Amino acid sequence: MSEEISKLDQEKQKAEEREEEKGARKREIIKNIAIIFLSIMLVLTFFSNTIMNYSLPQVSTEMVSSGTIKTQVRGQGVIETVDPYNLTVKETRTIKAVHAKEGDDVKIGDILYELEGEESSELDSARAAVRDAETAYQKAIITNGLSAEQVLQVQAGASVNLIEIQNNIAAYDRQIEQFQAELDLRESNIQVLTLEKSRLDKTKAGDAAAWTIQSAIDSSTYEKESPGLNDKIDAYTNLVKEIEELKNKENPTKEDKQKLAEDEKKLPDVKKEADDAQARLNQLAEAKSNSALQATISGTKDADTTKKINEIQAQIDAETAAKSLTTQAKAEVEEKKKKYVDSMSTKIDAIDNYNKLLQAKEKVAKLEKEALGSTITSPVNGKVITMNKKSGEKTDPENPVAVLRVDGKGYRISFSVDNKQARTVKVGDVVHIDDYGYSDDTIVNLVAINPDKTDPQNKKNLVFDVAGPDLEVGRTLNVSVGDASASYDYTVPNSALDKDKKGDFILVLQEKAVPFGKRYVAKKVYVTKIYAKDDTRSAIEADIDPYGVYVITNSTKPLSGGQQVRLSTEAAQSE
Repeated sequence: MSEEISKLDQEKQKAEEREEEKGARKREIIKNIAIIFLSIMLVLTFFSNTIMNYSLPQVSTEMVSSGTIKTQVRGQGVIETVDPYNLTVKETRTIKAVHAKEGDDVKIGDILYELEGEESSELDSARAAVRDAETAYQKAIITNGLSAEQVLQVQAGASVNLIEIQNNIAAYDRQIEQFQAELDLRESNIQVLTLEKSRLDKTKAGDAAAWTIQSAIDSSTYEKESPGLNDKIDAYTNLVKEIEELKNKENPTKEDKQKLAEDEKKLPDVKKEADDAQARLNQLAEAKSNSALQATISGTKDADTTKKINEIQAQIDAETAAKSLTTQAKAEVEEKKKKYVDSMSTKIDAIDNYNKLLQAKEKVAKLEKEALGSTITSPVNGKVITMNKKSGEKTDPENPVAVLRVDGKGYRISFSVDNKQARTVKVGDVVHIDDYGYSDDTIVNLVAINPDKTDPQNKKNLVFDVAGPDLEVGRTLNVSVGDASASYDYTVPNSALDKDKKGDFILVLQEKAVPFGKRYVAKKVYVTKIYAKDDTRSAIEADIDPYGVYVITNSTKPLSGGQQVRLSTEAAQSE
């Protein structure tokens, strides 16, 4: 029995050992799987970071630092002569030969050009103008019919008094206005009298005709209605008579009594009809009599109306005659005015044509006196800047034939800058020459700051005097002016500054710690103020930490705020 128990215990122990061994193997497998998974994740993370880094924009950075900004305005100008002498001639002549070239030193009287022998086209034109003026003057004499005495007066210097002429014309105009006012009054009177005469004519004809027609109407009405009206009156008279007879009968019969009763019953109605008929008959008779009387009276009034009409017609005739005389008087004054104006115009035309002739002759005399001759010479001591004509070309009074630099006058350059730059410099500031090839003895001075004529609101023109040996007109000269400097807490490279619709900004490099490395993000920070700027750096004010801030100065791709970036090799080493 004990042996069996011992055997069972051994088997149970072996089973337990097998189970424990099986669990250990399972744990080992799980551990190996976990190690492999973590290894794979580590490898993937490493490679994903590497791949992502290579896809990001690569940037260069520089630390924000305090420093000194030195402001200078730079620009380029072309060397010009101060107040050059532009040599012009008043004649159009043909160049025969050129006796000087650019850069030659010349003295007063030195020959610059030799001219052909013909006269100038200006002199030819002036002489032609004299001929035209003579023709116009002669035509004016003939056309206007001037007498010999009038011609002599013109040639003796006769003149016209314009104020006197205007006063005389005004006097004529006042007479004409007075006559016109009188004509207007006469016309108004004629119109009023004509209207009154027309009214009386209509009244005369209308009254007689009206009463004649009314009388005929009234008579016709009376004749038409009177028979019926008389019948009603007679009916009443007969009825009254019949009633009296019936009442006075001694032995009336039953029928008589009945008839009497009927007649008395209708008597009031018949009486009323008879009364109305009598009233209407009286009305018709009165109207007939009245219209006949008025027709008779209107015939009597016609004589008075005819008299008044004749009197008004006499007044109309008198006003018309007076109007005719005034019209004639006005026409005579208008004719006098016309003759006076024509006479003065003729005189003015003749004087004007004669004066034009004298002026044309004076111009010919002046051109003959100022004729160039055969050469064009230098009027000053100096140096030839340009010779603008060649042999065979013609001179032009509007354009210089040569430009000369006068001895004793220097050189000048100028260039335009914006108002912000102009405010950083002043007349007398130190000027540096930024070009090689100029002598150390060359001196440049800022002498004027003027509004730029092309944009006076926003730009200024800086003007510099230039002195020194071997200066050449037309050669460019680069200069910088101004040496003002100041220290600032925050300065950044100019390449770090950018601008959008909201204003100037910088991209600040931000570092973030992540597993197995770091991440870098470009943060946009707006610049509240730019204090100063030189060729390389700018002094700014912005919401940034005072220490250890890096700004992005360059990128392999366009950047925006919040974008992840990677550092260039140099930037990574400096970190």
